[in-house]
Amino acid sequence: MFRLFRRLRQRLLFNQKFDKYFFYAVGEIFIVILGILIALQVNNWNERRKKRSLEITILKAIKTDLEQDIQEWNRDIGVHNEALASIPIVIDHLAKELPHTDTLNYHFLTSTVTSTFSYHSGALETLKSTGINILTNEELRIEIVDIYTNWYYYMIYLSKHLTEWHYYGIENIFISRFIQAHDYDDYTTKKLWDGEMVPLDYDSLIHDDEYRYYLLTFKNDTIFYLKELLESEKRVKALIAEIEAEIEKLES
Repeated sequence: MFRLFRRLRQRLLFNQKFDKYFFYAVGEIFIVILGILIALQVNNWNERRKKRSLEITILKAIKTDLEQDIQEWNRDIGVHNEALASIPIVIDHLAKELPHTDTLNYHFLTSTVTSTFSYHSGALETLKSTGINILTNEELRIEIVDIYTNWYYYMIYLSKHLTEWHYYGIENIFISRFIQAHDYDDYTTKKLWDGEMVPLDYDSLIHDDEYRYYLLTFKNDTIFYLKELLESEKRVKALIAEIEAEIEKLES
């Protein structure tokens, strides 16, 4: 094509048809510019397509991480519910000065169990390295950032407080009152915790105000933490729904 244009240009110059040559030159320039613009447009389209594909990949990875978080939290919720079920049983036995039973040893154990808040951050690190602005939905971007940088840090703080109280019990309360403690399995049995705590002196435990204070405080802290953990589950489920809708929109 360019060879044809060159021959036409040479013929016009040879015949001294400058006016026609001028229009021809303008047309040729226009064609070149149009070709450049089309190439740029195609390149921009390819870049947008690549960014959109990367955005979808990152959103799917974040969704997977969040779903795994919820699965682990469901196990933790079961742990805290067992503790909250056992604490009143232990307190009631002690308050009523009921006789010791082997079943009570199980509740001595489960009344003290807890979990540590955790979350998967692999997709988050990928997002950080890629750049947060890869997420084009501003509202979704803000919610993801808020979940990871504010809410999760808040949950880690609460979890740290609860586990510190838990370990305080192990190191300062249980060691002088029970024969053994915290012999538990990997959550594969019907009961979340397989073991017992046998009191050294059950009769003295009945009138042990320090032990009762510990249980009541642990109960209150666990109730609050469990409430916030359930709120985490609620927020993350809503975020997953938003991510799914955004992925569907980007893929359409």
